[in-house]
Amino acid sequence: MERYVVKDGATLVCTFGNQNGKLRIPNNHGSIVKYGNEAVITDFIPEVNIPSFGICSCPSGGGVCIPLTILPWIQGKDNLTIGKIPAVMDDSFLPCLKGGIISVKKHGQ
Repeated sequence: MERYVVKDGATLVCTFGNQNGKLRIPNNHGSIVKYGNEAVITDFIPEVNIPSFGICSCPSGGGVCIPLTILPWIQGKDNLTIGKIPAVMDDSFLPCLKGGIISVKKHGQ
């Protein structure tokens, strides 16, 4: 199965969120691309890269979703780097400390 590099504006989902969010890659990581900046595994900063997913339904307490992501994306592509950092692929995922898993719904290509 073919894997795709995730780009700025990709649609993300969280297992505890009630709405989708859009990945934001405000800075180019050193590659020349036609259709938006490509994501690297270090693009996990809440409210910079990772948006709110609406209302959080996590068992430890819901309310407005404010992602708690402190670790890089998992399952990046080590042999495809952008600025020497592995790329985020469409099957990569990001754990939230509230218990949710953030994944890619549409890779943005």
